[in-house]
Amino acid sequence: MGFGAKWRGWIMECVSTARAAMLERTQTGDPLSPFLLILVTEVLHLMLVKAEEIGTISGIQNIIANQSFSHLQFADNTNLFLRAEEYVKNIKYILRCFEISSSLSINFKKLCLVGFGTDEEFLLRMAALCRCKIRDLPFNYLGIPLRADPRKIATWDSIAERFCKKLSRWKCQSLPFAARIVLVNSILSALPIYFMSLFQASSIVIKNIDKIIRNILWGGAKDGKSKLEVGLFAEREGGVGVVNLKIKNRALMAKWSWRFTTEKNALWRKVIQVKYGSLPLQWRFRTSNLKEMSILWRRIVENSKTANVAKWVRNESFRWLIGNGKLVLFWEDFGVVIIL
Repeated sequence: MGFGAKWRGWIMECVSTARAAMLERTQTGDPLSPFLLILVTEVLHLMLVKAEEIGTISGIQNIIANQSFSHLQFADNTNLFLRAEEYVKNIKYILRCFEISSSLSINFKKLCLVGFGTDEEFLLRMAALCRCKIRDLPFNYLGIPLRADPRKIATWDSIAERFCKKLSRWKCQSLPFAARIVLVNSILSALPIYFMSLFQASSIVIKNIDKIIRNILWGGAKDGKSKLEVGLFAEREGGVGVVNLKIKNRALMAKWSWRFTTEKNALWRKVIQVKYGSLPLQWRFRTSNLKEMSILWRRIVENSKTANVAKWVRNESFRWLIGNGKLVLFWEDFGVVIIL
């Protein structure tokens, strides 16, 4: 990876001293631990890139401008995308080489295979080869159920269950009303953050969560619904400041409009641009042909059209940074001249 001998000696001194040897491994809370993890995963990344270059493995082809990718990594998670049986065999050899070179042991029991357009017999054969389990879609990855339908209430069951566990009524009976407000808001700010960043919650899902909140705050009183409607207002507007899930959901989804504009080199943006197209200047996504879009991206596009979101993602809300003149035309585009 290009590190000098002196630097490598420092790192080896950190992990091979008498104290480190007694611990047998770097502890999770050690400041050096995440840095070592990055170095190790980078080695695996370089091994996979080299294997793809020489044809040992082959990933997904021609998705973005004749580019291909065989793996995606996030922290200590690695996703491999392979097309044929011979490549699955080769990846096992690569992982074995990684074990030998890094002195780490890969637990194949934690690995899982997911098939796309493959038959069950092929998956069973590959699972026996890799000694791992098979998963069916949808399944959770980094807190998000992949290929799940957000329109189904069952998709949100895990959120509701965790919400109920965190807000057990018997735990809150001894708390004053102000403390219950703080507790509700802290949980609302943590639990659904991943889901609501991607999925649009249906009105039924929001009503179910609101019902749990009413029972915690007002003990299931008959006028709890009207009290919650008032409580959703900010304190300066006469409410108690309970987080409004519907508004929060729309705000989190609206951020994708901003990310599409600013993250020009992100892989996800390139995939969206190739699959659904973009506007002529290629800094805004298309909002037409909604029926051809996946339910996930369709909801994000529909959300960007709402009045509260559109007012800060429309063209007038952005300004150009003048560069080489390829996009901003000096003689044709409108501008503001500031004379100092």
